[in-house]
Amino acid sequence: MRRTLVGLILSLSLVGIANAQEDAKKELDKFQGKWKAEKLIFGGNDAPGDIAAKFVITCKGNEFIPVESPTDIATIKLDPSAKPKTIDLTEKNKKVSLGIYELSGDTLKLCFAEPGTDRPKMFESAKGSNVVYVVLKREK
Repeated sequence: MRRTLVGLILSLSLVGIANAQEDAKKELDKFQGKWKAEKLIFGGNDAPGDIAAKFVITCKGNEFIPVESPTDIATIKLDPSAKPKTIDLTEKNKKVSLGIYELSGDTLKLCFAEPGTDRPKMFESAKGSNVVYVVLKREK
């Protein structure tokens, strides 16, 4: 009986993991394409207009590719089951920025902290914080 119960629990766990991976893949599919910043805030300060205007990324597969510096690719890992949904950005140097996201149609909100610091809990960048908050619109 005990062995059967353990087997059932393991099977259900594997199904749950497979479903979570499938949900993350479906969510990642919605990220594909080119995105341009509408709003960019760091440490509570709006980025200068010329900086924000240049903040354009392309999502291809599981990579964010900055248009201005296409060699600075970051891989992304999503967890759409978290509340709020989470995103991990891993840079080439293996540093990981933890963040949250909200995707609604052609609008993508990202809020993430500098590598080595805690994941933000809300979509904001408070004065003096190490948090970036960006609102992106999909380019058609």
